[in-house]
Amino acid sequence: MKYCDSKSNLDTSKKILKVNHAGECGAINIYRSQIVFCRIFYKDLVPLLESFKKD
Repeated sequence: MKYCDSKSNLDTSKKILKVNHAGECGAINIYRSQIVFCRIFYKDLVPLLESFKKD
């Protein structure tokens, strides 16, 4: 398979950081959604999930 880089002017390290940051933002929103879901259906798990946020 041939490697095809994007046409962006960003350095590779900056591209990697952008992708990593996007992944972190996505993960944070997933964790928040899990806490909201558990507040409704599994209240006993909320303290555990909240403790993960502190790490």
